[in-house]
Amino acid sequence: MIGTNNFGNNTPQEIADGLKVITKQLREKLPKTKVLLLCIFPRGGNSKDNRRQVNEKANAIFKNLADGEHFHYLDIGEKISEG
Repeated sequence: MIGTNNFGNNTPQEIADGLKVITKQLREKLPKTKVLLLCIFPRGGNSKDNRRQVNEKANAIFKNLADGEHFHYLDIGEKISEG
């Protein structure tokens, strides 16, 4: 749930940069560990809500961090959002 509390004060890029730092540290300290990167769950009432848009943009960047070997990405946000 990294980044879930940052939507109000940070840009999507800043949130993703924080995750990049954390994933780099994990790889350095625990090189054999596999990590599941979950999306930041939707916020706000609908897709026009700024909070939801920030999280969706951060998630788009998160998805690119997945390498399919050590880091895997899963977005279940669409299952709990308005659709």
